[in-house]
Amino acid sequence: MWEWDVANSLQQWSSEVYDLFGREKDAGPLDTEAFLAQVVHPDDRSLVEAASAGPVNPGERIRRIDIEFRIVRPDGATVWVSCIGVLELDESGRPTRGFGFIRDISARKRAEQVQAESAQFIHKIVEVAPYHICLFDLDQGRWIYGNPRLRELLGYDDDSEESSIASADALRHPEDRERGIAYRKSLRDLPDDAIGELECRFRRADGTWAWYLWRSAPFARHADGRVSQVVTLLADITAIKSTQEELQRLNAELEQRVAARTEELSLANRELESFAYTVSHDLRAPLRTINGFGNMLVEHYGAQLDADGQRYLNRVREGAHRMGEIIDTLLKFSRASKGQLSSTRVNLSALARGITTELARSEPHRNVDIVIAEEMTATGDRVLLGIALENLLGNAWKFTSARDQPRIEFGVRYGHGNPTFFVRDNGVGFDMQRAARLFTPFNRLDSAVGFSGTGIGLATVQRIITRHDGRIWVESAPGAGATFYFTLGGAR
Repeated sequence: MWEWDVANSLQQWSSEVYDLFGREKDAGPLDTEAFLAQVVHPDDRSLVEAASAGPVNPGERIRRIDIEFRIVRPDGATVWVSCIGVLELDESGRPTRGFGFIRDISARKRAEQVQAESAQFIHKIVEVAPYHICLFDLDQGRWIYGNPRLRELLGYDDDSEESSIASADALRHPEDRERGIAYRKSLRDLPDDAIGELECRFRRADGTWAWYLWRSAPFARHADGRVSQVVTLLADITAIKSTQEELQRLNAELEQRVAARTEELSLANRELESFAYTVSHDLRAPLRTINGFGNMLVEHYGAQLDADGQRYLNRVREGAHRMGEIIDTLLKFSRASKGQLSSTRVNLSALARGITTELARSEPHRNVDIVIAEEMTATGDRVLLGIALENLLGNAWKFTSARDQPRIEFGVRYGHGNPTFFVRDNGVGFDMQRAARLFTPFNRLDSAVGFSGTGIGLATVQRIITRHDGRIWVESAPGAGATFYFTLGGAR
C-alpha cells in the first residue's frame, strides 16, 4: 500500500513496497521529485506525472489512478508494476491526498511479451509462406484473414474484383463445385486432431485451370462442439498432378508393352510346344527307322563287314542314339517351361536320396561320398523339382568321375528371407568368366569336353527355378569343383 501527502510532498509505503522497490525500510520515504528521479524508469516518468494531472471536470473530487509503469531498483533491475488508487481533489481540482496499491506485474508482462513475439513470429511465417494461409469462418462463409498468396497463386491483380476472397467459389471448376460444398460441410464435424483435405481446380487469371490442395484444421467451435472456424492452407499442386498424369500415361503404356510382350512370349511358348510336338513325333519315326535297320545290319550282315564298315555302322547307331537323347531333353525342357504348377509340400532330401541311389546303381563300381542334409522341404511342383535335382546331382556325379575321392553334397543355408539350397561337388570345375553361358541351351563349357550331355540340362534347371519364383547361381574354379545355389519362392 502507498499513501501520498501531496501538499507536503511526502509518501508513505508499506513494508511490501520497500521490498518491491528494493530499498531499505530505515531509509525513509522519498518525496515526489526523488521518487520520480530514483525509482520510476526514465521512459515512464511522464506517464506517472500525467496520472495526477489532467483536465478538471466540474464538481470532480475523486480521480482514479490505474497505470502500469516500470521502476528501477538500486541494483539496476527493472520491474513492471501496476499502480491502482485514488486522488482526492480540492475545490479547484488540485490533488491533495492519494492512496492505493502497487504490485509486481513483471511475470505477466514477460508472458505478454512472449505472446506478442510468438504472434509476430507466426504472422511473419504466414506472410512469407509460399502457400495461401487463412482463417475461414464457416458461419459467415468468408475468410476472416488471409495472406496475399491467394492472389499470387491465381494470378490476379490486387485491385481485381475476381481476386476477392468472396468470389473464390465462382473460380472453382464446375466439375469440382459440388465436392467443394461437400468439403465445407464436412469441416463442421472435424475432430481436433484431424485434417480435412480437398484437391480441386481453379481458374487462373490467364484463363487456364490449375490444381490446388486444400488442407483445413479446426480453430474454433460452437458450444455444441461443431466447428465454426478453420485454419486453411492452399497449395498449387498443378506440377504434381501433371507428374501423376504422366506416370499414369507411362504406366498405361508400360502395361500395353507388357501385354504385347506377354502375347509374344505366349506365341513363342506355343511355337515351342509345336516344335516339341514335331520333335516328339516327326523326328522319332526316322530315328526308329535308322535304329531298326542299324540293328538288322549288325544281326544279319555284321560278319560281312570289315573293320571300317563296323566302325561306320557303330557311328551311325551312336548318332541316332545321341539324337534320341537330345529329343528327350528337349521334351523335358519344354515341360519345364509350360503347364500349371502343382504346388505341394516336397521333401527335397528324400528326392535327392532317390536320385543318388539310382546313380549309384548305374555305376556300382564307383565309390562316391554323398552327403544329403536331413528334412529339407520346399513348396513347389514335385515333378519339376525332381527334374531340377536330377540335372544338378547328375552333373555332380558326372563331373566327379575322374576324382580319386569324389564327393557330392546337397545342403541348405538359412539366413534372411528364403533358405538357400546348394549342390556342391569336387569335380573338374570351370572358369567363372564363362559362367554366363552355363544356363543357355546347347552351350557347353570347355571343361565339359569328354563328358556326355546335351547342354540343355542347366537351362532346364533355371526354367524350373524361375517358375518357382526363385533364382540360381554358381561358384566354381577350374579343378576346384562347383557349387550351384538356388532359392525357391515357396521354400520353408
